[in-house]
Amino acid sequence: MLLTAMRRGAVAVRRAGWSTAALVLLAALPDLIPTSGLAEGVQVLLFPVVGLLRTVVFLAIIRLLGAHRPEPVPPPPTVGDSGVRVVQMSVVAPVSDADRSVSIAIRHALLLGRPALRLFGLSLLATLAAAALAFGLVVANGTDATELDSRDPLLVVPPALLIALLLTFVAVADQRVALEGDPRVLLAAAHSVRIAGVAFGSVFGLVLLAAAAGTIGSLLPYGVDGLPYQLPRVVIGAVIQLYVVAALNEVYLAGPRADLQVEQ
Repeated sequence: MLLTAMRRGAVAVRRAGWSTAALVLLAALPDLIPTSGLAEGVQVLLFPVVGLLRTVVFLAIIRLLGAHRPEPVPPPPTVGDSGVRVVQMSVVAPVSDADRSVSIAIRHALLLGRPALRLFGLSLLATLAAAALAFGLVVANGTDATELDSRDPLLVVPPALLIALLLTFVAVADQRVALEGDPRVLLAAAHSVRIAGVAFGSVFGLVLLAAAAGTIGSLLPYGVDGLPYQLPRVVIGAVIQLYVVAALNEVYLAGPRADLQVEQ
C-alpha cells in the first residue's frame, strides 16, 4: 500500500503544480524565524497562533491535492461498513474541482478554523505525551538527563520515534476534516486509529519520513544551525511533507470507515 499511495500522491502533487509547493513553504517559514531574542511570554503566545495557522494551511493543501487527484474524491458514504445509515455533518462542502483554486481551498480551510484548532491540540497532546514518555525512559535507564546536551542523540532520537509512533494513530484525522468538511475531530481521530490499525506500516513510514528533516536538524551542531544551513533543511523538509500529505490522502481514501450510525 505504501508504494501505491506514494505513487498516486506524486501524481496529485505534479498535477497541482507550484500552488501546493508555495503553501507548504509558507507553512515552513516559521521554522526559519529565530526566537532566541524574543521574550519567553511572546514565544508562548506565538506558539499556538503559529500552530493553528500551520494547521489551516495544511488543511488547504489537503483539499488542493485531493482536487488534483486523477480520480475525483468519492463523496462521504451515507451507509457505513455495517450497512447501516450514518450521521453526516459538514461545515463546508466536501472537496471538489472548485478546490483546485488556491483561494477557494484556503477559504474552505479557514471555515474549518475551529476543528483546525482541535486538530492542533490533538497533535500537540500526542507530541507532549511521547516526549514525556521518552524523557521518563531516559531517566529510568539511570541517565542524568540534565548532563546531556540538548542535541545529544539520546535526547533527540527516542522522542522523535515515540512522537512518530503516537502521531501515526491520528495521522489521517486531518484528511477526514479537510476532504469531507467534517468538523467532528474526535470521530476523525477514531477513523484515523482504525486506518492505522489496518495500514500501520504505511502510515508509520510516512510519519517517520515527514519527521526526518526536523530530527536531523535537531542533531546539527550549534555552529551550523543558523539560517544559511537551516534553509536547505527546511526547504527539503517542506517538499517531503508535501509528498507525505499527498500519500496520506491516498491511504485515507483506501482505508476503512469509522462513522456514527443513525439511531433507529
